[in-house]
Amino acid sequence: MLATYNMWLVVFAVVVATAVSYTSLRLASRVAAGERGHDRLWPMFGTVAMGIGISLMHAIGMMGYSVRITLRYDILNQVRIVLYLTVI
Repeated sequence: MLATYNMWLVVFAVVVATAVSYTSLRLASRVAAGERGHDRLWPMFGTVAMGIGISLMHAIGMMGYSVRITLRYDILNQVRIVLYLTVI
């Protein structure tokens, strides 16, 4: 099966993954710095950011992958998956 990649979408997926990793690490550093008042919120925000970012990076990367068969992406289903992975 012949497959091709849209390099712009692959590069965009890498940029999204990098931005999400940076955001999650910044939120983790706030936990390590011991900012009081929101001790339990920072890890939750980091988890939400990482879950959404992984799902987005995967979806963008898969949109950049082309094969000779018809593939369709259901946006509503993708949103459900992002919400599910974020809650877990």
